[in-house]
Amino acid sequence: MKLLIYSLISFLIFNSSLIMAFIAGKVIFKKENINLSSNYSIFLSVLLIFYFLSILAFNLFSFNTKYFGYGILILPFLFMPFVIGRISKYERINFYANMQIITLIWSFLAGVLIMLGIS
Repeated sequence: MKLLIYSLISFLIFNSSLIMAFIAGKVIFKKENINLSSNYSIFLSVLLIFYFLSILAFNLFSFNTKYFGYGILILPFLFMPFVIGRISKYERINFYANMQIITLIWSFLAGVLIMLGIS
């Protein structure tokens, strides 16, 4: 049970970090600073990996418990950022960035509701 809660807390932490990183990227991203943009891309990739791993950990730890339904609820958010990133076009980058932010906010709210249901 503790591992389930810890994995959900890590999911919420990485999710909120991703939301802040996407919003910060929209606000302060400068195309002329190549070093800043490459560091931002690396940071975002690392956060997405931890986001992915935290969802997998939550599903793994909820597999044999009565909270298995919560794992199924959060499972669609596992690949959503990657699917949106894959279908995005450079011409509509702002639209797809907004879709990423909205998806992350939805998954954060789902995580909060799951946390309320578990505790």
